[in-house]
Amino acid sequence: MPNPEPQAWRRWLLEGVLLTVAGLGAAILADRWFGAFHLGGAWTSSDFQDYCAGLHSMWTESDAFPAKRARLAGVLAAWSGTTDVLSALQRGAWLGSLGVFTGLALWARSLGGRWAVPVALVLAMSVAPVVLQSRVYTFYPAMNAALVLGSGLVSLAMVRPSNATLLWAGVAVGLALCIDVRGLLWAGSWLVGLLAAMALRREQRWLPWCALLLPIALSYGLGAWSFPADALSLEQQLDVRPLAEYRSGGEEARSAWRYSSRFVWGQSAPWAVLGTLGFLWTNQRSASDTLGALTDFAPIVEVQLDPWLAPLFLGLGLAVVVLRRQPAQLGALVVTVLPFGMALWVARSSIELQLRFLSQALAVVPLVLGVAVGAALSRWADRRVHAVGFVVLVVALLSVFGTIPGPLSPAADWRRTWPPNRLDYLRTTRHNAYTHLRPEFRTCRVALGLPVLDESLGPAPQKLRGESFKPISPALSEP
Repeated sequence: MPNPEPQAWRRWLLEGVLLTVAGLGAAILADRWFGAFHLGGAWTSSDFQDYCAGLHSMWTESDAFPAKRARLAGVLAAWSGTTDVLSALQRGAWLGSLGVFTGLALWARSLGGRWAVPVALVLAMSVAPVVLQSRVYTFYPAMNAALVLGSGLVSLAMVRPSNATLLWAGVAVGLALCIDVRGLLWAGSWLVGLLAAMALRREQRWLPWCALLLPIALSYGLGAWSFPADALSLEQQLDVRPLAEYRSGGEEARSAWRYSSRFVWGQSAPWAVLGTLGFLWTNQRSASDTLGALTDFAPIVEVQLDPWLAPLFLGLGLAVVVLRRQPAQLGALVVTVLPFGMALWVARSSIELQLRFLSQALAVVPLVLGVAVGAALSRWADRRVHAVGFVVLVVALLSVFGTIPGPLSPAADWRRTWPPNRLDYLRTTRHNAYTHLRPEFRTCRVALGLPVLDESLGPAPQKLRGESFKPISPALSEP
């Protein structure tokens, strides 16, 4: 009788190759075709000076690394084989996009079966912020890749627990903690779900527990390297009070505020997270009262975020119904979707709704829709049902490409292009009036080979407003 283990590994290897190929195809389509519809330029980069300075100082000048960023998130760009800042950010963004779509394929496969993969990837082509991953020249594509791919690995470990899948899930939790302080929202949800699943199975063997927890423990040292010594904590980055001060004409001086807790993985004690969660609960509950009405960005919320809420809730509801008799898949769905839901909630109340925020949070929309459809089709082996599913998939594909007019078309009437946000790029390269205020601007000019001057080189660019978001160009409606 043949040994089943080699057969299982060959099957897993084949599935991994197929999922990677599917993710690669989706990443190429998003970058080369669909991205041109949704961005009014070749690339966009808010807070450009942070990422530029981060690349320049990552391996050498530790004191110059931006306090709001993590070194691990910049590794894809730093190791892309180029010293040119824009080229490095471009390649890092493309690799991050590949990771996002491959992770989305794995995530959908783990929860909804094989049918969920093409459905989720096809629908992802209609979600502009997800499509534009490769054109966002920041560290966010790499961070998004870690979070989406991590969601897939955690789902796989909860649905098909083994020493190998639990080991990869532990790696995912550790990377989420190290890639950004906000990764705690994902890592915490994942870890609670994994521990609960193991407890419900009454897992008594020591090896599965070690496989899960050892990578997380080792990641504490990685976090000490990833975050600079003066890193802004999770409390500082999500605190709404400095933003309220900024709106009222203040300086948004985050360092002036005092906090009873401080969470930075690798620098603070792991149990300090309890105080952090308490602070965030109180702080975010008062966000709407503290910030007031975000009228400046209301048009952006209306056209770029709100249209996806109904599909999100519809897909989530259908997925819960379809998976109601599959507790492992249902639990994994809740555990992995919850952090993205929290990210959407925070993004909706943000003072500046940047494309990079939605590129992270909206990846959950095609996932839940793909899982709902894929899991429903996977429950029936009838060929007629699969034939109907194939027809639905083809119709969705034609709709996404715009061959069949409809709301999924990239040139649909309701869509608006994202203007390329190069405000900080222009401030750094042309205006030069901020080098005395923030060291990132000075470090970035050094990285770009530009002289650091004390006087400005031109008028300061202005912030983007809601009216900057224009309808899709008619010239693009007939590709």
